[in-house]
Amino acid sequence: MNLLFPNDEELRKKNDDHRPNGATRPQNMFNWRRARRGRVFVGIVSLAILYVFFKNIPTDVPPVSQRKDLRFERPIIDFHGTGTKGPHGPPPGHSRAKDETSEQTYEGTIKFQRLADSLDAIHAVKQNSNVLFIASNLKSASSLIPLACQMASSQRNKVHFALVGRNDLAIEKIKELNGVEDKHCEVSWHDGRPDYAVYSTDWRMEVSIKAAITYTCTDVMPQIVLVDDFRREDDFFIRGLMAQLKRYQLPYLELPSSASESMQWLARLDAAALKLWKTIQIDLLIQAPRESSGSLIRLLKSIEDADYTGSALPRIIIDLPEDIDAPILNFVESFRWPPKPHGSDIDDKLILHHRLNGDRLDHDQAAQRSLELLYPKTPHLSHVLVLSPQAELSPSYFQYLKYTLLEYKYSSLFSTRLMGISLDLPNKLLDGVTDLNPPKLGKDHPPFFLSQQPNSNAALYIGAFWRELHSLISHRLSTPPAKTKIHDKQVSDHYPSWLEYCLELMRARGLFLLYPGFAVKPESAMAVIHHELYQLPEGTAPNIKDADPTAEDLPEKKAGDDLTASIPPPSPFTSPEPSLLSPSTPLLDLIGLSSSPSSSFSSTPSTLPPFNHLPALDALGRV
Repeated sequence: MNLLFPNDEELRKKNDDHRPNGATRPQNMFNWRRARRGRVFVGIVSLAILYVFFKNIPTDVPPVSQRKDLRFERPIIDFHGTGTKGPHGPPPGHSRAKDETSEQTYEGTIKFQRLADSLDAIHAVKQNSNVLFIASNLKSASSLIPLACQMASSQRNKVHFALVGRNDLAIEKIKELNGVEDKHCEVSWHDGRPDYAVYSTDWRMEVSIKAAITYTCTDVMPQIVLVDDFRREDDFFIRGLMAQLKRYQLPYLELPSSASESMQWLARLDAAALKLWKTIQIDLLIQAPRESSGSLIRLLKSIEDADYTGSALPRIIIDLPEDIDAPILNFVESFRWPPKPHGSDIDDKLILHHRLNGDRLDHDQAAQRSLELLYPKTPHLSHVLVLSPQAELSPSYFQYLKYTLLEYKYSSLFSTRLMGISLDLPNKLLDGVTDLNPPKLGKDHPPFFLSQQPNSNAALYIGAFWRELHSLISHRLSTPPAKTKIHDKQVSDHYPSWLEYCLELMRARGLFLLYPGFAVKPESAMAVIHHELYQLPEGTAPNIKDADPTAEDLPEKKAGDDLTASIPPPSPFTSPEPSLLSPSTPLLDLIGLSSSPSSSFSSTPSTLPPFNHLPALDALGRV
């Protein structure tokens, strides 16, 4: 003890000196008994917990091999039709095998067994031309797959197809049912369906769709998302899709069920043009002269009967004369635009202007009146379609305008020299005398040509250049006549006076209008200009050399009066009127781009020729 505690006297004492005396022994005994009772209580509670655990332990847990998270394993092809090896049968809590009567009550953790591998295979590119198709059921997938394969075959976009929803049929099987072969349909497929999709509630499916779209769009970074008609899609898909598109501000396009047949030209556009599909706006501008009710009603009916599939309807702006004919007034009052079911009474897109002053306008005043009826809101996206009351439009006119505008204005091959697109192919130049000779057409020749000749019968003008016309005319009107350089008149009085300024702008800037060279073929016209109700445009004056009075034109001679002769207005063009394009003629066939059947993916679709490869004519009709 001395070796252990050399300096502590107390610690060197024997243990017997520290034994408790008799006064403290009952208290220690009480503490020992209290601790014993605590241990017994803890033991009873532990036994109760173990009893409850073993009594309620689940008996339907699948084997360990099926409880592994296959996202961290190499996918194994399952030849039974599930795509990759994943959970088979019902989820935990469902004793019944999956069938058509399976209860959709599962709300467990969401796992994407097949999505990671396809997303990991995406490689970064210098120019993003990704387009994403999304479908939630087999019917929608069958509608979109032909268009996706045609778009991939055009080799202008990188096409991705994501399948979400409840169906668990393997993508390979879906491709087989739709006649798709990988060598003819170079589409990247993504399986965004969760585990136990067949048994999942609508809420779980909506959450899984939001997550799948987030994962897919983060890696794909699509320029635009294309979906089937919402009337054919599941409600939970629409809710999840729209929430994510709004969150990430992704443009989307809802395609009609017949898009693979009626809108095959859409597959020829690139991603840069497609993403602006719903953004561009086209306004129709019509100036109605006096006593033009018959021709104006015919024009409005042709507008109403046109095909606007997949697009927002344009606005119609009509400038009515001071004296409105009763027939046109009655017709306009009952004319609904947009017609049902495109719109309601709230979204009225028919705008009427009414002149109060009936005084005849001169050349500059008439040009000012025509231009100030409309000022494009967004010059890059808002455009003006000028229509003569004598025009009648083909049912395909809007699809044609949409296709050519997106291709030559907004695609990656856009041109800054495009001032507009004409629906009309005139027979005469602007002087009203010289014949217009379009470049020859054929197998090796493009269906369009360019010309520096403006058009007022039926032509679309780019919003930015329509604004420039505003500036040009405003400058001319504010400049004193003595300081204005006088140019020889180039435009016949058959045409509105504003064309004179438009021609000046096109020549100064090197701008062109795109003309439909294919309209020389029978029954191929996008617009027909009828001459039986022709009226001389306001602001023009007949030229003395055009007068050819006959005996019937001479006034009655009275004694003492001077001999006079009235000058008749220029006679309208008397060339034969072409026939409008038949509604049954596919647009691609019309412009020389053969439309193969929607079930065939073996051929590479042809596209429109580049703008710089089109033949061009100057204002005098010279190449």
